Amino acid sequence: MSTSISSLSPGALAAIKLSIAATGRAPSTTELVTYAGAYKGTSAAASEDAVAAAILAPAASGGQNLLPGVFSATKQATMVLGYHGVTDPAAIAYVAKMLDGTNPDAGNVAVPLNVTLRIVANFFQSWKDTPSNAYNAVFNTGRDTLNAAISKSAEALTAEKPFQLTNSIDVATGNRFEGAPAYTPGGTDFVNTLQDEDVLTGSGTNPTLDITLGSVNDAAESTIAPTLNGIETVNVKIAGLSSTLEGTTSVGLDFQETNGIKTLNVLRIADNAPNLLFENLQDVTTGVSLTQATRNGVVTFDWREDELDGLAETLSIGLANLRLNAVNFIEGGDSKEDQGYFFETVNINVTGAVNVDALTIVANVEEDRFETNATQTLNLDIKAQAEFNNIDAAGVEFVNIKATAPLLIAKDEDDTLLAANDGIVTPQLRKMTIEGSATVTIDGIDAHYETFDSNAKAVLDASNDAGATTVVIDGSTMTGNLMIGIARGSDNETYVDLDASLAGNDLLKIEGPDLAVTSGTGNDRIEVYGELAGTVTTNAGNDYVSVNTGADSDTKTTASYAMNATGETGDALHGVTSIDTGAGNDTVFAGAMNAVADLEGARNSTYTDAKAASISTGDGDDKVTVGAINSANDWSNENLDSAQWDDKIFIKGASISTGAGNDTIGFASVAEGGVVSAGAGNDSVAVRLNSSATIFAADTDADIVTLYTETATAGRTREVGQDGKVDRIGAWLDAGDGNDTLTFTESETLTALVENGLTAFTIVARDAKVDGGAGSDVMNVVALDTVTVTVSTNANDQDTNSATDAIVQDLNANVEGVETLNLTINNQIVGDEIAGGVSINKALNKNATDDLATDGHIIADVMRFDASLTAINLVSNEIRMEEGVGTERYQAGTATTFTLKNMRSDVALSLAANEATGITSNKRVDDNLLGVSTASGGLTQRASANDVTLNLDYASARGTSDTVALSIDVTKNATVDQSIDLTINLGATTTDPTGTTATTWTSALANAASATDDDNRSIENFAIK
Repeated sequence: MSTSISSLSPGALAAIKLSIAATGRAPSTTELVTYAGAYKGTSAAASEDAVAAAILAPAASGGQNLLPGVFSATKQATMVLGYHGVTDPAAIAYVAKMLDGTNPDAGNVAVPLNVTLRIVANFFQSWKDTPSNAYNAVFNTGRDTLNAAISKSAEALTAEKPFQLTNSIDVATGNRFEGAPAYTPGGTDFVNTLQDEDVLTGSGTNPTLDITLGSVNDAAESTIAPTLNGIETVNVKIAGLSSTLEGTTSVGLDFQETNGIKTLNVLRIADNAPNLLFENLQDVTTGVSLTQATRNGVVTFDWREDELDGLAETLSIGLANLRLNAVNFIEGGDSKEDQGYFFETVNINVTGAVNVDALTIVANVEEDRFETNATQTLNLDIKAQAEFNNIDAAGVEFVNIKATAPLLIAKDEDDTLLAANDGIVTPQLRKMTIEGSATVTIDGIDAHYETFDSNAKAVLDASNDAGATTVVIDGSTMTGNLMIGIARGSDNETYVDLDASLAGNDLLKIEGPDLAVTSGTGNDRIEVYGELAGTVTTNAGNDYVSVNTGADSDTKTTASYAMNATGETGDALHGVTSIDTGAGNDTVFAGAMNAVADLEGARNSTYTDAKAASISTGDGDDKVTVGAINSANDWSNENLDSAQWDDKIFIKGASISTGAGNDTIGFASVAEGGVVSAGAGNDSVAVRLNSSATIFAADTDADIVTLYTETATAGRTREVGQDGKVDRIGAWLDAGDGNDTLTFTESETLTALVENGLTAFTIVARDAKVDGGAGSDVMNVVALDTVTVTVSTNANDQDTNSATDAIVQDLNANVEGVETLNLTINNQIVGDEIAGGVSINKALNKNATDDLATDGHIIADVMRFDASLTAINLVSNEIRMEEGVGTERYQAGTATTFTLKNMRSDVALSLAANEATGITSNKRVDDNLLGVSTASGGLTQRASANDVTLNLDYASARGTSDTVALSIDVTKNATVDQSIDLTINLGATTTDPTGTTATTWTSALANAASATDDDNRSIENFAIK
């Protein structure tokens, strides 16, 4: 407590002053008692003489002018004045002359040391400025220094000893009160000394009650309600409780008869599973701490009803060294109208390790109802490791986290970042800010998404916020790892037509964005459990972003981290979504990438209203897995009404860009306008042929080069690029420079012979583009059914305008920069193992993959590949199958077909295949056309056998002695005694631009070009090696 100088007795003040003047410090209580015990009296002289007698010995009678060991009056004066902060030489000389008897003001008589000290001390303590005194500043220094020392000493000397509570009724006034369990007068029971009947009144500075609560006696109350007047701080310790009360009966303090408590500290809980209640706290109780608590307990802090009615009240909470089931900060009341104005700001400071299963911050519900712009803010300052398995902060709009130690908020620390592991309740959340150097893990963040009132049918423009980002999670300054799971990433609003008089729907403003997430430079993981309409930016670091409601997305990417075996992807990205993971080795897992565009004539006059989802992973070895990459049509409604001749259409597609590095990308399909860019590096693109019949979509109005006019529409188009000029490209894959691998695999997993999914696919549609870039690039196609790699070329005029127009042919290359094309048809029925040249099925049809036993067919127009292509390798994995181990009963495989149009002689061609047929009555037989009859023993003509059919024609085969070759890979059959049956059909050139008119090819015009070439356009010499 603080004690003023004026409250000291004259004796005490005099004793303190003399001691300071003599020794530079105040006397202790023990020293004062030793001196004379007179410091509480009224005689200043007696006190000073007592101090002098003890310190100076004979100087009390005037016989000594210097302290022992001090050999000059000047040195003595320097010491005395120095204790008062005065170093002025004139002042020192003046006092020295008093001591050595040369001071005329003292009659040139030596003044005894004790008298000199008294004069100096009294002079400085009573000094007041005098006009025109050159020494005002010097004397003021001495006065201020002395008075500060006296005040500090007075506080220590006059501090009261704490009042000790008893086992009887205590009525007391004081600055400090202490209490601990004590025995009853009979000595048989241990009871709490703080009781309902106690009346304690605080005085002085920060009156404090230190109380230890122990076992509750049978006849005593479990919750104690003393009368506390003016006590500002209450420190509570909980000793062992009766085992019958553990976890069942509330034990604690009821503050209904208190006033003025500002701080409540629970310093220790030494019992397992207590249920502690501190209730009826006042609004002035704004500081609460909870430390040193053992396991399983529940601690509740409960404020009085109708007390917290302010609009800017702050609660500060300290937590350290806790292992508890629950900690609750709530507001009392017998009805909702009594509650709902809880603290607007709650600060939680964690300074010691914390593990709390449930933390509750009650909502300010009534305040939200009746006060405009009412908000609640939760600030977490994590200085020590903290784990909360559930934080219920249902009324909080803003959360600010500073973490210099790890923070985990999740239902189970062993199952983090799963949709079912929700550890936080924040349905009103608008913004969460996270900073610091430690790892922060939060699972199940929910939030308040603003929705648009479609019934209002208001015009959507910059004046409203229907499309504004409503939820922000900002960890942009973090240097630690941010690991968060977000309950949902959009407001789930449906698209509505706000004006039925106009075509289309008002999509964009309602679409969002709804969520914005930003992380810092750590290795971050962002999981969104549901569709995403917003932005995720993770900056530098090895980051992971998943948009996925189901199980952990790690389990869905076990194959090539692209389209996995079952084709599963995550949840959709709305058209307003962008994911940017920055530099680093990043991973993104999501579903369909969508696009959105308005069609309202009055609100869409340019091509900027269309929006499409985008993923950018920056430089690094990145992995991206998504579903379909979609697009939307953005109409520019010009001067006339919607859908008139002057309107044009721009197709905006979703996009993926993975930057430099060895990247892996998987997707289901790419719509027109969609772009996949892998950047420089040795990249892998993997697509599972299952859900989309076309992988890279065609261009709208392909090969049409002229726009609509008011009078001419035939052979013309409305489709333009963003520059307003005719667009001539569909979907686009840019693999970038490097040795890239592009793989397109059809696979099915069945338990019965039932076709699963589509049976015909096109990989590169008309005027779509696949660019392998510089490097040695490989394109792999693996089929079960019919797969068209590239659509066929066509030499006819494509725009169908008059014959006088320039001829627009469809001959362009769609696939560029690919050096090797591997075409594989997999076995239609897959057994358990391969042995002895057959597939062995241990459980009949257990692993069937395709019931269409004759449909393995790959088609490619080689003219669609540019000059980079140097080799085509054909593989047929069809093989006959034994029905069971040792049964010697077989099922025949089926013949496969490869069709290559406009093949080039400079492209090497190879084939590898198995003996797949040659089964009669479930027996393996020689399937040569001539065989031995089992009936007559003579030669017989068998039916024609075939394992592979190869349909070939060559580009520009107009020579009279064209020669090409096929290389058969014999290593595939090297370990078994079998051969393959091959059917080769050599046809005429599929697409021959020679002799083309505006409409069709004619031999007459061809002959006009050359009468000596091969008009049949066939290959004369075919070699098999």
